[in-house]
Amino acid sequence: MIPNFEECIEYYLCPQWINGTLQNAPGVQIRSPSFGDTYAIDILDPEDAIVGYFAHYYHEMINAFKDVGYVTGTDLFGAGYDWRWFPQDSYILQLQQLVEDAFYNNQEKQVDLITHSLGGTLSYVFLKTMTEEWKEKFLRQWITLGSPWIGAMDAVAALLSGDNFELPVPPITYRDTERNMEAIYSLLPNAQFWGNDVLVTTPTRNYTAMDYDELWKSAGIEHGVELTDKAFKFCGNLSFPASRTSTLKHKCLYASGMETAEVLEYKNDLWDKQPKKIMGDGDGTVNEKSLAQTCKNWVNDGRDVEVRVYTDVDHVGMISDQRVIDDVLNFVCSA
Repeated sequence: MIPNFEECIEYYLCPQWINGTLQNAPGVQIRSPSFGDTYAIDILDPEDAIVGYFAHYYHEMINAFKDVGYVTGTDLFGAGYDWRWFPQDSYILQLQQLVEDAFYNNQEKQVDLITHSLGGTLSYVFLKTMTEEWKEKFLRQWITLGSPWIGAMDAVAALLSGDNFELPVPPITYRDTERNMEAIYSLLPNAQFWGNDVLVTTPTRNYTAMDYDELWKSAGIEHGVELTDKAFKFCGNLSFPASRTSTLKHKCLYASGMETAEVLEYKNDLWDKQPKKIMGDGDGTVNEKSLAQTCKNWVNDGRDVEVRVYTDVDHVGMISDQRVIDDVLNFVCSA
């Protein structure tokens, strides 16, 4: 029954403040299963019962790699992660070990990293953490799909009024859970790049990315300022995550031409109702400026970055889009 499901999700997924830090609920442990295997990133919901929109995640792309001879656990791997949190040191170490194992177990062939959405910013933090010598030895190229480099308005909407993740429940259902998910704050429009662009309007005032302190206070988000400040420290100024002499190639792929929320318009200063969304360009989830500008900056800075843009497909759909799959296979198999 959906009500029981709601309560279950709320309890098990909602981090709790315990002794001044966010932790899993007492007695709860959540892990991404079979790290290194593609299981956790393949079919998220085999029954298509709950998360149908996300169910077949990397499934088509994984099968495409298998069709040309790749073997799961030999030269094709998955690195699922708990998307509720900021990048964890334990995950960084796991990913480092996975890359090294893949390298040494395949005649020291350099590894390609392929990421989607938040995985792009997570991998950015990973690359900034690794030494230049390590990157030069173990990595060949970095392929990102739909990365929200400087944030997305959907994150603001989730924190203010909730996001139901395409589930058949009111968006506000999981708002309290989302407000305690660290990673959502790392998806906020970054003030360093969005500046004074208006994000939220109410009858009494407008809010920009410079106004999160006041916005979270008005919305009653108790730890919002703390988590926002912490989030923006991870990616810093978004300089390219390798030196100028690096041979690391980057393929920046994203979708465009889909209506995407650009401004949230509230009829009053109460945040329980869904806002009117003033639409702009993007991939339906991430705004165009976030998808495009960082990669273009890297190109203009002379880095080995190739940008490809796809139309008539949205943020999640691009992972299974045949054009994207063909391009990714070509990058990997012909490099």
